[in-house]
Formats: sequence, C-alpha cells, structure tokens
Amino acid sequence: MIKKKVGKWYVVYRGRDIGVFDNWSDCKNATDGYDGARFKAFKTYEEARGSFLKRCVCKARRGQESDKAWVDKLFPQLSTNSPFSDAWRTCESGPSLPFYCTDAACTNPAGGIVEYRCIHARSKTDAITNVFSYGPFACGSNNIGEYVALVQALIWLETHDCLSTTPIYTDSRVAIAWVSNPSEPGSRTTLKRISDDLVAELRLCDDWIKTPAGRAAVLKRVKHWDTFMWGEIPADYGRK
Repeated sequence: MIKKKVGKWYVVYRGRDIGVFDNWSDCKNATDGYDGARFKAFKTYEEARGSFLKRCVCKARRGQESDKAWVDKLFPQLSTNSPFSDAWRTCESGPSLPFYCTDAACTNPAGGIVEYRCIHARSKTDAITNVFSYGPFACGSNNIGEYVALVQALIWLETHDCLSTTPIYTDSRVAIAWVSNPSEPGSRTTLKRISDDLVAELRLCDDWIKTPAGRAAVLKRVKHWDTFMWGEIPADYGRK
C-alpha cells in the first residue's frame, strides 16, 4: 500500500530516469540538463501513476503487447501498488549494475541492538554476495547503523580501488543527509547512550567523510535506493 504523504509527486516522462518520484530533488536530478526532458507535478500518487502509465508506459508499447503485460514487465510492483523483494531483478528501469548497497537493523526505534551490512550485486541473475557485516552492537539506532554502514562501504571501495566505478545504494534518506553534510553528522542522534564500540565506528566515519576523498565519494557514488520502484533493498534484514 502506497503511504499517503504531504507534498507533490513528480512524473518524469523523459529524462535520465523515468517514473514516479516522491520528491523534487530526484525529479530534478533525472531531468536537469537532459535534452528534451519532460516532467509534471501532481498532488496525489494516484494521479501521478495514472499519468505515467497513460503517457509513458502504455503509449510507448501500444500495439506490441497488452498494457498490463508491459507495466508488469517494466515496473512489476506498479500493478499491486506495493514493492516486493527482488523486484529490481525484473525492473527494466532498475539500479545501475553492478552495485553495492547497505542497510541496518535495530531492535528498538528508541535505541537498541544494532547490526549493519553491505551487499554486492553483480547482475540481475547472479546471487548477491556479502561484503561485510558488523554487530551486534549493544546500544544504538537504525539511523546510526545506516550511516555507518554507508560510510564503511565507501571506505571499503576506496581501499579496494573500485570507488570510482561502482555506485553504493542506501534506502535511508537520513544516511544520505548525514554523509552530505560533513558537519559532525554522527552527533545528530538524540540517544543518551551509545555503545563504546559503535561510538568508535562513528568517529572513524565522521573523520573520513570530511576528507577530500570522502566528499568526492559522496558526490559520485552514493545513490538513493528507490524502494517504491525496486522493492526492498537487497541488504535489508527482512525483520519488518
């Protein structure tokens, strides 16, 4: 079920990426500077989705196969309004391959046991592989875990000389906001207590993300995982 939200939905009919976006930033990135870009804003998801299907998907394939079959092929979860696991494997407008992705899990939103990991996907048909997995840490938050996982993945790619070629995806907008602002990102948590070993990881990440290599890595490699279109991120722990 698509969640209701306050604000506009954006449809990109022609651009670097096409589809329905829930924020202006992603729409702008998909269209800014793209020759012949076309997009439009809507008040509701239902209006945006309907326009996308009518003007983009169905029009592009009319006469070749049924509208529903093409929608299912292009964006499998659009027919049910809910993403499902591994949808990115069959979605034609999916993530760039190969890719790395990160995620975290926490036993309690208010502070609990934290784990985080990084996954590598080489193609739509190959099995995903584990790059690293850390935890459990006795006390932390999901936001901290997702931030540290993302930065640790960037550091890992740098040490393995593949930082310049491979994207890293996260479904956490908080983690992206933290890495995008080098001004003490790890200090933004409201938790009164964090495990000492997790504090050490935070300090390492905070220091690295401020370096020239860290800033360049964020700009070039970090991408938001589109759960709406691609289903759960492969690094997800599946504990929802």
